[in-house]
Amino acid sequence: MDRLIDSGVLIGRIEARATLHPPPAPADKSLVGQINETIQWLEGFAEAVRTCDYARGRAMFAPEAVGFGTVAPRAVGLERLINEQWRRVWGVTHGFSFYLDVLEAGGEEPVFWAAAPWSSFGRTADGVELERRGRSTIVLVRRDGKLLAVHSHFSFLPSGAVTPSPADELLLTGAAPGPRR
Repeated sequence: MDRLIDSGVLIGRIEARATLHPPPAPADKSLVGQINETIQWLEGFAEAVRTCDYARGRAMFAPEAVGFGTVAPRAVGLERLINEQWRRVWGVTHGFSFYLDVLEAGGEEPVFWAAAPWSSFGRTADGVELERRGRSTIVLVRRDGKLLAVHSHFSFLPSGAVTPSPADELLLTGAAPGPRR
């Protein structure tokens, strides 16, 4: 595992999970301990998604959490996140997991962050199974000794297609861009 400590902020990149086991004691505030706690949080959340355990997921998030999702463009508050994203996705998803071998994580007590790709399986409208891949960023805050997510962002991998901006229209045609909708 490489590690960088810059201006007192811990930044870590996990290269091999084997170096992080066994899990550290809860009071371990070392970089390895903080990243291991983050991995445990991610593994617990992935299990909640796989088993549609909304109660477990709820216990892992702060009530004021804000999320951006693959279905919900913006959900302010945990109840909206659960109703607008989780309940619409978890039941039609299986095999959800994070790619923890390329996890980027860091932070400084009491705030931590994690960025990791993820994958799951779903079905098209005509029933064909397909793999869905994406990326996630989670912001965690320690409260009463427990990590709680205050922000999550889940999105699909980019398609590579680029939507032209209004400025591109001006450059290409010389005409002023039309009204934005």
